[in-house]
This record gives sequence, structure tokens and C-alpha cells, in this order.
Amino acid sequence: MDISRHISDLLFEHECVIIPGFGGFVCSYNPANIHPVQHLFNPPSKALLFNPELKTNDGLLANQISVSLKITYNQALEIIGEFVNETLKSINSGSQITLETIGVIYADQEGNLQFKQNQKSNFLKESYGLTSFISPKINRNNRKITLKPEPQFTDRKAKTNSKTRRILANVAFIIVPVLLTFGYFYFNTGVFESGFQSKTSLLPDLTNEITSEKMAFPSFSNTGTDELPTDLKDDLTVINEKLLALENIPSQNIAAEPAIIEKKIEKAKVVPENKNSAVIEKSVVTTKKHVQSVSSTGVKYYLIGGSFENVENADKLISKYSGKGYNPQIIGQASNGYYRVSINDYLYKEDAMTELRRIRVSEIPGAWVLRQ
Repeated sequence: MDISRHISDLLFEHECVIIPGFGGFVCSYNPANIHPVQHLFNPPSKALLFNPELKTNDGLLANQISVSLKITYNQALEIIGEFVNETLKSINSGSQITLETIGVIYADQEGNLQFKQNQKSNFLKESYGLTSFISPKINRNNRKITLKPEPQFTDRKAKTNSKTRRILANVAFIIVPVLLTFGYFYFNTGVFESGFQSKTSLLPDLTNEITSEKMAFPSFSNTGTDELPTDLKDDLTVINEKLLALENIPSQNIAAEPAIIEKKIEKAKVVPENKNSAVIEKSVVTTKKHVQSVSSTGVKYYLIGGSFENVENADKLISKYSGKGYNPQIIGQASNGYYRVSINDYLYKEDAMTELRRIRVSEIPGAWVLRQ
């Protein structure tokens, strides 16, 4: 009895089917492939291998025959045994055994069993309905290659930078002249100085610092007196020394000096007429005018410690510095109505600036100097 139909049915469902006492068929997945010469396209399938060592009965084939023929299990085993005996006799006699839809079994020269699968049968259920086909070779050399035009991209970043530069150039063209004009008026005309005065109590603006130079007294060293008598030269030298000394004495002592200088001037007048009398008279007049200006102008430099809206606060600052060797006082009100408190007053700017630098570091960082 031929049992190849039962084996074929089991190969669709199982990966291994054993014929007891003969061998077993083992399945493996074979993916789709293309024959390189025939251009044959094959669908996925199951590849069958025959292993003559798998002879142990697993009951799968006997149960399949029993169910299909509606016989007992033992009767199915007898049918399998008869098939195996007939197949082995045929193979030993040199014949090939053809199993329908499965393949051919034969013995080689060494007597070993060999198996050749039937390529027309496909036991992979997922490939049901798929058949092999031949497709003509595709010749790609005759295809015309069309070159796509490459798009031309512009550098957007560079364009943006160029636009930004133009905007900055226009802004600079407007702002720079305005800044130059403002700087000219600020540093050369002093128009803005009064507008920047601070209104705080102890931190006024430093733009009110006085920049005028110290008063310069005339000197008679180059007035053409080389040819004067010796006593006149001595008198003029004394006058020069006194005038120079006025620059370094306290303001309260200036009033005492004009009397001494007047005596020297009167003595200088009583001289014989000579060719230098005009020069002497001019020097004496200049000296008298300068002495009068020193004693009458009364210009002082005040070291301002703060400006206060309430006079009580001004009195507190005066009390603080009264016992420290200073002469604190209220010297008036500013244009905004604040009371200005002077820590001390000085005849010369250099003295005021020296004390200003010291007091800023040690006591009042916002101190400043006022000239009146």
C-alpha cells in the first residue's frame, strides 16, 4: 500500500514526519529566490531533507493513517510495516522509489539512501497559490539618464548680514554727529554743568568742582630794572618777595601786609629822575592794584560736605565737625532750596582740593568744592 499521500498531508502541518523503521523527512524554510541564468522567480517554500537515522515511531504517521482509513492504530502500524518492507526490497534491487508529490528515494553506490525532492510541490501553506514564473532580463543600459536641474540656493545669512550692516551704518551716520555736537557743547561751553548738580544729601554731583586757577601776582623780575640803582633794586626785590609770600599765608593775615608794602612803594617813588622812571612808576601802579585785588575780592573755596532740605539735618553735620579743627557753617541755599553745609573754607584751590581728596577717602565720599 502506498502511504505517500498521508506523508504529504502531514508535511503541510508538521516540520518532521517519521516513517517507523525506514527514516524521517525534516522540513526547513526556503526563502524566495531568483535563478541567475533562467531569470526564474520562485516563491518561498519548504526544503525537505531525508534522514535514515530517524526510525523511532513517534505515532504521528500511524495516527494519520488510522484516522484517514478509519482503522485501528495497530492496523495502521501493520500497513506501515508492509510499505517499509516492499520499499527496502525495491531499493536493494537497484530500483528507485517514487513518493507522489514528495520526491524520489534511491541507494547510492555505497548503499546509502538518498532523497531528491520534487520541486513542483510546495509544502509551505503561506505560499499557497504562488507559482514560479520567468521574467525577461531588464536592460538598464538603454535608459536615458535625465539630469535634474540643481536648485540655486542663495546665502540668506550673508544677505541678512548685509542688511544689518546697512541699518547700522545709517544709525551711526545719524548718531555720531549728534554725539560729537553734544560733546563739543559739554566740554567747551559748560551749558550742561548746572543741569547735572545732584540733589542728594551727602552725594552731590562732582561737576561743581572748581577748575579756576590760583591768582597770579605780578613779578618785577623782567620789567627792565637792571639799570636801576642798587637801593631801588633791593626795594623792588622785597616787594616781589612779599607778593609771593601772600600766596602762602592765611586769609586773615592778608590785611596786615598792605601797610608794609605801601611803605616800600612810597620809598620806591622817591628816586631821582632817570630814563627808568616810567618803568618804576608802571611797576608800582601794577603792584598797588594787585594788592588791592587780593585784599578786596575775598574769593574762597568751600569744602561742601552735604546739601539738606531740612536745616535740622544741616545742623547735625555742623555739630559733627565743629570739634575736629574745621570751621563748619551753612553758606546759603542752592537753587533747589537745599541748605549747603561747608566743612571748611580755603583761600586757594590747591588747599581745598588736597583736603577734598583726603576727606573723600576717609569720611565723605560725596564731598565737593564750591568757589564763591
